[in-house]
Amino acid sequence: MEALAPGEVGGKRGQVFKQMGELKKRIQLVEGERKAIFEDCEREKKENRERIRALTEEVKHMKGDVKKTGKSSETVLKSVEDNPYVDTRLLGKLSSENALQTVDFKVADLKKMLNKLRYESGRKSNKIQTLISEYEKVVRKNSEDERMEDILKESEEGQR
Repeated sequence: MEALAPGEVGGKRGQVFKQMGELKKRIQLVEGERKAIFEDCEREKKENRERIRALTEEVKHMKGDVKKTGKSSETVLKSVEDNPYVDTRLLGKLSSENALQTVDFKVADLKKMLNKLRYESGRKSNKIQTLISEYEKVVRKNSEDERMEDILKESEEGQR
């Protein structure tokens, strides 16, 4: 066996061990990252399961509410109770579909009345505007006539 020069084979062996140590560290880091990602995914899965459960419960409650509103006219009566244009005693005797239809007709009638009142008020405000403009014209004409009369009076007095 030959004597090795310092840093030759032993140095190469040391470099290999050093690289192996670095690779082990990298593997440990990658394993740690993989574990962290896995834990995040598991936590997110759990949160999603909880959300799904909560949403299914909410959907069940909403379906129950929809079924309940379709079967009773109480909800219709509650929604129009304070309206002076609707007779709630009459609606209480009707089925929910007929009550809704009656309320819809009443709403349409009220909209028609509102549109008619808007039209009438617009027409009357236009009439008022035209009367105001005519009044202003008459006032201007009268003031011009008065000025003319004053000028004539002054000129007659000045000529005497």
